[in-house]
Amino acid sequence: MWPRMNNWPVTWALVVPLVAVALVAALGAARNTKRLPDRAKGWIDLAMLVVASGGLLVEAILLATASGAVTLSTGLRFSISPASRLVLLAANASLLCALFFSWHNNQAKARASLRSEGVATLRSPLLASALLAGALLVDNRLVAVLCLMLAALVVSATTLAGPVVAPDDDEGAAQPDLARRLAGGLKHLSLASLGTGLLVAGALLLSRYGLNLDNKGLLQLGLGLLAVGLMVRAGAMPFSAAAADMVESSPASAIIMLGAATPIVLAAGLLMFGSVEGSLRASSAAWLGAIAALLAGVLALAGAEKRENQQQRILALLIAASVSMQIGWALFGVLSGSRSGAVGALLIATNLELAVPLVVVSSLNWEQPKNRSVVGLALGVGSLMGLPPFGGFGGMVLVGQAAVNAGGVWLAVLLLGTGLVAAGWLRVGIGGWALGTGDNAYSVILTVPFILITGLAIAQLALFAMSGQLATYLTTWANLPWLTAP
Repeated sequence: MWPRMNNWPVTWALVVPLVAVALVAALGAARNTKRLPDRAKGWIDLAMLVVASGGLLVEAILLATASGAVTLSTGLRFSISPASRLVLLAANASLLCALFFSWHNNQAKARASLRSEGVATLRSPLLASALLAGALLVDNRLVAVLCLMLAALVVSATTLAGPVVAPDDDEGAAQPDLARRLAGGLKHLSLASLGTGLLVAGALLLSRYGLNLDNKGLLQLGLGLLAVGLMVRAGAMPFSAAAADMVESSPASAIIMLGAATPIVLAAGLLMFGSVEGSLRASSAAWLGAIAALLAGVLALAGAEKRENQQQRILALLIAASVSMQIGWALFGVLSGSRSGAVGALLIATNLELAVPLVVVSSLNWEQPKNRSVVGLALGVGSLMGLPPFGGFGGMVLVGQAAVNAGGVWLAVLLLGTGLVAAGWLRVGIGGWALGTGDNAYSVILTVPFILITGLAIAQLALFAMSGQLATYLTTWANLPWLTAP
């Protein structure tokens, strides 16, 4: 199993998060030692946070400096490309936000010490980081799909085992929140299993086609299964049932799922299609992405009705619909077979990794920083709508160009879906609602939520400013057989 290394950072980018998981687990075990002074427990809590965040940061540095490939003795080959580098770096930023949010929320509930369930929430982003990196770096389609499935298991386990978010720990409020958390975790696991099965079937058919090049029907069936499997696994409408439940009841899991795993799924899907000669496909399945965006708009408009005692649910639904709409745009770009669509899809995936933690953290009711949270929510929603000067603009423009080349009707469908989502937000407004967190002691300005919101807002402006350079950086790579159109 030892790698024959052409470039050691690629290897350590996969190993460092796992080492950090082991260290966090060891520190958690030491913290549970009987008769340990409270002061020592506090230092161990801080050490766990430093180790966990350090693991993600070191992995990001290794990904930024890595190049070339690593081959294991089993024959598995791990290589890094501009696309995987960009998406993985942004995914680590999203996972870092989930890490700090989990730590902060548990610290606030425990007053001064991290509860035992909080240790698990520190390990989840690290495990997800290692699995998602493996999914994008490995050259074997089946192994990539397996890594994505294991990442889904991590998300579901975090959702099912995590602490309940309920105002003032009220038992009556906790029961429906627990039900939504269980529903979200089980829905996500079910859809991920279905999507994994479709992706595996499609990958096997494409491999079989390589042995029987005259059977074009086998190729079309394999491509169709891959396209539908990607749609299901990415959580595009109508396969986004788990998103709203997670946003409302398990925000950290929602950030990991929507802000890190989903963009990696989209990028991995593009790499799966990359080796297929685009001229061999009889027809494009890009219309699946356009329909997904339209259905997300219908969901947002239909659910955006102010009802008493339903504010939290509607806000979570609108966030889920907005993310699903962007997934539809990215899915169209991946399946369009054009370089502009592929580059746009990668930029949208990168934007999701920065916009999702922004809207999720900003939507929470932090009481004192409420005004700043409303600004963060507005910035995040504007980015998901593709408005300038936010990060989602560049990617949606490129995917729109691909839609025009494929036929103007698909651009109209994509824009209609986006308009319906925007109408849903306008119908309820942004400023009046927020999800509860059960913690109202946020009178200090420099809190973790405020720092996260401010940093992510700055990242949105930076992504918009660098969209041109990033598009050029990705275009030099996007010379894949699948991308035959400009």
